Amino acid sequence: MKQLRDIIGKQELRALTPESKLLEALELMVKYNIHHVAVVSPDTKSEINGVQSPGELVGILSDKDMRLALNIPNLTTGEFEIEDFLSGFVQQLQDHTVQEIMTNKVITKSIDTPIKDIVHEMKAADIDSIPIVANDTNSIIGIVTTTDLMDLLLEYVTKE
Repeated sequence: MKQLRDIIGKQELRALTPESKLLEALELMVKYNIHHVAVVSPDTKSEINGVQSPGELVGILSDKDMRLALNIPNLTTGEFEIEDFLSGFVQQLQDHTVQEIMTNKVITKSIDTPIKDIVHEMKAADIDSIPIVANDTNSIIGIVTTTDLMDLLLEYVTKE
């Protein structure tokens, strides 16, 4: 049976600090095709059981957080001027920091948490990701997302 450690770490963990600009966050999300970025306290990198941690978790930033905070319009309605929107959007990304919009009350789990418990927690809390932290610290070692769980389900249902 698969363990949590089998599904996290397929993609390198990306992290920012609370002082990072939203433009940097957007660039990271686009470049690596990710929807969630760990927000860590500066200068808290560590190694946990041979796994590099970018630092102690202080929050998480999702693409949804950015869309809501930046008031990105529904692009299908056509009820906005694209030039005005883009110039204002870029300015907001340059002027604001991750700390201003990140979620700082984050549900976390340890690497020993059974996958079914992760699924139940995500469903109950209506969230798309759960950061995985070291048992004795708040150092992040991975993020489990709905995509990871769907990949696991697909692997299970296509086994012959």
